[in-house]
Amino acid sequence: IQDNVADPGDPITGQSSGQTYTLTANPDAFSGTNGDDLFVASQDTLSSADVLNGSDGTDTLRYASSGGAAVTEAGFEARSIEVVQVTSDATNGTTFDVTGVSDVKTLINSDSSTDVTFTGADAIADIQLNSLGGATGAAGVDTTVTYEAAVVKGVADTQKVSLNGNANVDGSAVGSLTVNGIETFALTTTGAASLLTSVESNALTGVTLVGDQDLTTTINDFNNTTAVNTFDARTFTGDLTLTLTNDDEAGIDVAVTGGTGDDTVSFDSFDTSDAFTGGDGTDTIGLTNAVAIARTTTNGGTLASVEQLNVTTAGTGTIDMDAFSGISKVIYDEGITATKTSTVDDAVTGITVEVDVTAAGTDNLVVDLATDGTSDTITVALDDVAAGDKIASINAADAETLNISADDDTVGSTGTMTITSLTASDATTLNLSGDADLTVTMDDVATPVLKTIDASTATGNMTVIAADLAAAGATVTLGLGNDKLDLTGSNAAGADTIDLSKGGNDTVVYNNAAQSSGLKSDTITGFTTGDVIDLRTLTAGPVNTSTLFLGNAANTTAAETALHSKAGEAIYVVSDGVLVVDINGDGDIGSNDLRINVKDANGVALKSMTAADLGLGAAGVTFTANKEGFKTSVAADSTENNAVTNENDTINATVAQLKNATIDGLLGNDTLNISATA
Repeated sequence: IQDNVADPGDPITGQSSGQTYTLTANPDAFSGTNGDDLFVASQDTLSSADVLNGSDGTDTLRYASSGGAAVTEAGFEARSIEVVQVTSDATNGTTFDVTGVSDVKTLINSDSSTDVTFTGADAIADIQLNSLGGATGAAGVDTTVTYEAAVVKGVADTQKVSLNGNANVDGSAVGSLTVNGIETFALTTTGAASLLTSVESNALTGVTLVGDQDLTTTINDFNNTTAVNTFDARTFTGDLTLTLTNDDEAGIDVAVTGGTGDDTVSFDSFDTSDAFTGGDGTDTIGLTNAVAIARTTTNGGTLASVEQLNVTTAGTGTIDMDAFSGISKVIYDEGITATKTSTVDDAVTGITVEVDVTAAGTDNLVVDLATDGTSDTITVALDDVAAGDKIASINAADAETLNISADDDTVGSTGTMTITSLTASDATTLNLSGDADLTVTMDDVATPVLKTIDASTATGNMTVIAADLAAAGATVTLGLGNDKLDLTGSNAAGADTIDLSKGGNDTVVYNNAAQSSGLKSDTITGFTTGDVIDLRTLTAGPVNTSTLFLGNAANTTAAETALHSKAGEAIYVVSDGVLVVDINGDGDIGSNDLRINVKDANGVALKSMTAADLGLGAAGVTFTANKEGFKTSVAADSTENNAVTNENDTINATVAQLKNATIDGLLGNDTLNISATA
């Protein structure tokens, strides 16, 4: 056997393992072995003067291009070479003419970052796309195969395509595959997921898909106008994400069959003869808002085994869920149109509505159940939350259990979400979760039934305002963030248990004594340094300055002795573990006074409390004006960055700075120092 070195023109026989032949800048004439040979070339070494013969075996011509200009390769001769593999890094792509290649069975575009076009094939060859893609934000890597006209003149031509790991660095689609004249694409995914901009043919009527790796792509041009076009992925085990863009054209209908993965198929129109059978997994149909709200029980395509509806344009109007039998989740992927209302109507209990929210804050969501039962559940998922996002109102009045989550998608965890108005009339349980900061203001309920607010798993800062808690008492569990339960405007009637033990610096705001008094006093557990019971806005007897907190008394008798018959005086009774506010200023601790049981994380009454536990400063601040026309309520108007408080503050200003100034010492014994100059 000859040494494993090939010279131009040397025939080598008797070997089965094959050999590698590297072309040179000179004319090359290589004849291969009876094994699987590899011929390696580039735009600098392959020319019309080269003659290659693969002989027996499955032989491969591997070609690579690069440089700052488009490359066109043609004119060489290659016999008995079954596989042609091209890698294109040449600016503006590479055109590779296989007219002179006989017996080619497979065309491979591998590791390319720019376009590849194969031309001149005299028979349909298998196509492989392997590891295509470029840098983040790169333009598409298109693959085009152009056959001789006679090759695809039939009406049932099938193109086999293998896809392996095609995606740009940023996870975007790499480009399109175009093979005109083909009626059916037989796609197989292998190795790793692929994202193609589109799969194209001007004669396309059907696609089959098998394999176990995810595929994302678009079909722009189904062409059968006499029968239904098909996309059949019933044995596919990966996740399919498919977009159809011409099913709305006259005479074009498409039926898609999904596989065992989580498949998503988006239609332009989903007309009567269109169909989507999802198969196993959690499957999603994508429709524009206009198509979704126009669908009724008597029009539109056929849906089977599909669990989710993705509304692909900004929402407005009413979606009739009677027309989407089996769907348990509606996703407003582009949010809700500003100043408009989106209604998910006639839904079944257990429905989830996801909204990718915006900063507009003028949009509205209504979720209405077909049957208002006694144990209904509605989930609202607020997704893609950024800083300052809002929604004007959410109405989920039919739910006994209402779940609301807010997902922060910002890099720096700055997402904040505000629900300006929440209607949850039937809710006995409100569950809050997510990593975005969430503020919820609840609408007034004539007969409060809310027994549970649970934010125990939330990592964002949760704020609940005006929650009308059940008259017999409720259990409120705050989460891991700096949370706030603000009872301002609430019809809460006491006997509530408020758990702060999960973590964070939490605040509970009381607005009137009826919210916790007498035999229906609230119990706050898990109270620790950094938490606050805020009584500064009580409608009667507000505790808004540290001088009103009288400290700690050993027992009730000592507490009443310490009181000065002044409304708003607060004192902590150690023996009872009760914080008391003398609302009416009568010097007695009675049933009409505000009473709150305060315990630590172990359920043991606190040994003492401080003014800071009520959000009050032990001393005032110094405010030195830094501008003419300053306002004492604005911290930035002082050199110390302090706004005036309810404590004993000192305000310093010059004569000139007093011009147009607004000075309000609030409470406390404040001092104003005026100087001629700064």
